[in-house]
Amino acid sequence: MIQYYQHPYFLASSKDFYKKYIVNQSGGFKEIGNNKFKYHFDTFENRNGFFLGYRPHCVDVFIDEEHQEAIINNFSYFTNCSISGNFPRKDGTKHLMETTIQIIKEKYKNIKVIKLTDNSTINCGINKFPLYIYMILYYGETYYMKYGFLPENKSRNLEIINTRINDKIIKLENIIEFTKNNLFPEETNKDFIKLCKKIIKKDNKLKYFLEEIKFIKDKGKKSCNYFFSFLEYIYTIFFPGFNFFQESYSISLK
Repeated sequence: MIQYYQHPYFLASSKDFYKKYIVNQSGGFKEIGNNKFKYHFDTFENRNGFFLGYRPHCVDVFIDEEHQEAIINNFSYFTNCSISGNFPRKDGTKHLMETTIQIIKEKYKNIKVIKLTDNSTINCGINKFPLYIYMILYYGETYYMKYGFLPENKSRNLEIINTRINDKIIKLENIIEFTKNNLFPEETNKDFIKLCKKIIKKDNKLKYFLEEIKFIKDKGKKSCNYFFSFLEYIYTIFFPGFNFFQESYSISLK
C-alpha cells in the first residue's frame, strides 16, 4: 500500500486521489535514464506530477506549484522498475532516487524543496521491520539521509544517538531480560545468551557488541526475526521514546 506524505495542503490517502490526479494525465510515456548508470525508466506525466515505472509505479511525485514543493508520495523497489532489465535493489534504488531528484531539478525549476515521509522497511520472512532501527545503529543515519534528506523535526539529533552508541555498555542482564520477554523458543534464547556472554567478555561496549551479532540476521528467517527483535529491544534500553519511523524529511534545492 502506498503511504503518502502528510503535507498540510495535500492529504491524499484514498482512491479519490487516483481519480482526480493520476488518471487525469496530460502527458504520456517517455524513456529517461542516464547511460552512466545503465538504468532507464518509463516516465508518465500528469498535470500534477510524474511517475517512474509502470504497473506498478516505482516512484510517484506530486508537484505543489503553489508552495514550490515536490512531494515524493511513493518510492518503492520492484524488479521491473527499469526497462533496461537487471534492476538490483541497492544500486538500482540509488539510481532511481538520483533520477527522481534529477527530473525535479531539470523539469520543475521553481521547486525549492523535495519532501517525503520515511516508511522504509526491511523484510524478514513474513515480517517487516522499520529500516531505521538498523541504519541508525550501524551507519549513523536513516536510509533517505544518504541522499541528503534531513528530518524536518529539528529536535532529532543523531549525533546524540551516535554518542550513546559509542559510550554505552551492554550487560548480560539486559540480554536475559530480552529473552524473558519474547516468544522465541527457549533453546534459541539459551544459545543467544551463551553467544552474547562470550562477546561481552571480550568487550562490553555497545558498538562492538552490535558489530559482533550482525551475522545473525543472515542465518535464516527465524534468526533474522530474532536479530531485529533484539535491535528493537536495544532502543527500549538506550533510546526510550525515540521514534524515527514515518517522520517527514526534506532536501532543499535552492
